[in-house]
Amino acid sequence: MSKQIIGLEWAVVDRFIEFPPEQLETMLQPHDGGPKLHFHSLPTSVLQRYYGRYPGLAIAGGTMVNMLANVAALGGATGLIAVTGPDPIGDVARRNLARRNIAQLVPTQVDAISPAIYVCRQPDGDVLYNVAPGTSRAGLTADMLLEAVPDPANSIIATQINFMTHRDIAPEVSEALAGLRARGAQLAIGLQCVERDGINRTHPYADSLLKPDYMFGNAAEYAAWRAVAPAALNGSLLNDLSCETGAVYIMTKGSNGIEAFDNKAHVMQAAAPIDEIVCTVGAGDAVMGGVLYALSQEKSIPQALKLAALCAREALMHEGGQPSRTEPGHLRHLPDAKL
Repeated sequence: MSKQIIGLEWAVVDRFIEFPPEQLETMLQPHDGGPKLHFHSLPTSVLQRYYGRYPGLAIAGGTMVNMLANVAALGGATGLIAVTGPDPIGDVARRNLARRNIAQLVPTQVDAISPAIYVCRQPDGDVLYNVAPGTSRAGLTADMLLEAVPDPANSIIATQINFMTHRDIAPEVSEALAGLRARGAQLAIGLQCVERDGINRTHPYADSLLKPDYMFGNAAEYAAWRAVAPAALNGSLLNDLSCETGAVYIMTKGSNGIEAFDNKAHVMQAAAPIDEIVCTVGAGDAVMGGVLYALSQEKSIPQALKLAALCAREALMHEGGQPSRTEPGHLRHLPDAKL
């Protein structure tokens, strides 16, 4: 029996814009004699005021949404646990989730503020970010989580380690997630941005409370999570860890492909050939989606990595971090995608 892939995260909306350099300079001017401001620290009210003056793009994003979009494009059953409010950002998120065939498992909360990430592209190619989380994490309750996963034994719940370790997450939500795992749900954790969140806070959640079945990250993220220098991270470390915990560790290696370590085997998968890389955003999310979809269909780790490499190639061929088409199951028709 196939399993549903459920993402636990923000239903974030990325708002992209290219401000004229002089406008950005004005936004960052110091106030009351203070230091020059940083884009990431601008208040949401200021961002909303300036973003309303220039044309831009608003799209549902975030690791879990990108990952689930790939699962849906492979024909898998998906759902997202996230809090949105009755506001324009929430409307964008809900429309995009519907387009991507991702079920919204938590009803719109009338008193919630929807989250967004404001993205500013600069002429020199640099990208600036400002995260406005709203009430997406603090508004999530244990009851919402338990109601969204009525059949834990046929569910794979995926989340990000920086989501679960944020100070606004209620302890009862973490405990409910651990309870779902005890009732048969499998848990996958992505290590995105873990190096910015603090090693000491993330480590107990991943190893002690949640006990994930699958972990995903690149070499830098694994090194930060294990508190070792990137040069010290090697296969034997993750292999030994897998033997100790029973978890499967999947590491993305860019053009060098994907590696998986579990207590049964060490699997390597070459990157799928590609003529031109358009954008790397979302490639790791596509890998996570490909692997979890294959595992939800009871396929082997080698089969899962093969499909993940093909999904990553599709993500690299266009901008946006999600499959370019929205029809359910269309990625199954890729050359060599048959498992």
